[in-house]
Amino acid sequence: MIENALDWLWEKRDKYSQSGKARLSSRLFSTQGELAGILSQNADDLLKSLGREREQALKLLV
Repeated sequence: MIENALDWLWEKRDKYSQSGKARLSSRLFSTQGELAGILSQNADDLLKSLGREREQALKLLV
């Protein structure tokens, strides 16, 4: 789960920070609801992408 959130943060990183180096943003992490918020959004996005298989996936999860 943490790897998933870090990957998401890395994809959204500030590529042009003041130091000139790519950095993860603690502000972005906080505004997205921290770990739980990022994971929740990723899960929602995944379910939306499933289309017709969404209901079957939900049954498997429950």
